[in-house]
Amino acid sequence: MCKDERASYKLKPMHKQIAIDGPVASGKTAVGKLLSEKLGWRFLDTGLMYRAITWLALDEKIDVSNHEKLVTIAMNSQIQLIPSDRGDRFIINENDITDSLRNRDVERSVSLISQISGVRAALITKQQEIANSDSIVMVGRDIGIRVLKYADVKVFLTASPDVRAKRRMAQTFEANPKATLQMVKSDLERRDLIDSQNEESPLLPADDSVIINTDKMEIDEVVEAIMKLVVTE
Repeated sequence: MCKDERASYKLKPMHKQIAIDGPVASGKTAVGKLLSEKLGWRFLDTGLMYRAITWLALDEKIDVSNHEKLVTIAMNSQIQLIPSDRGDRFIINENDITDSLRNRDVERSVSLISQISGVRAALITKQQEIANSDSIVMVGRDIGIRVLKYADVKVFLTASPDVRAKRRMAQTFEANPKATLQMVKSDLERRDLIDSQNEESPLLPADDSVIINTDKMEIDEVVEAIMKLVVTE
């Protein structure tokens, strides 16, 4: 057993865990939030952690090619989710950046930064520490494969590019009123290509994941399908 495998083995959970993976705009966040509310568990969208590091890098004018500095800020960053009457606020190094996480600059750089091995390793450690503190629903793109290998339930959500683009459009328009559906679809296709070619952590379902296509499903229907998996555990 290699060192990484030994480290993962020690992280076998004391609390219940649900891992939800899938490409951008497949419905992970909406489903994960509602599922966590129904179960009364914590919720973490790990993608926001990568966006936070991307925001920090842009704010500090660190080039995406400077891997050493990017790894350093990922390791040293203090990330918090603070409840508020407007929903959870995302705080990094005491800065509330919730409303900036989906701006176009972050959107264009997050995939490049998130595929850096050292950045992923630093944030995966933080994610595992959060997961070990309480029962949790965690969403992302390598949760079942790398972050929560021993999750009680693993789900991989899929959806067609057209459906995903329409879902993403609403979020994108809030940050960029000039955005078009074609712009959003092109960004998704670019992200998919980067994610699929990520040697460190390619976007793939875990062998024991249940794959759910959400094209023709409402959010509550997807949640109900996952709830049935939880009951059978």
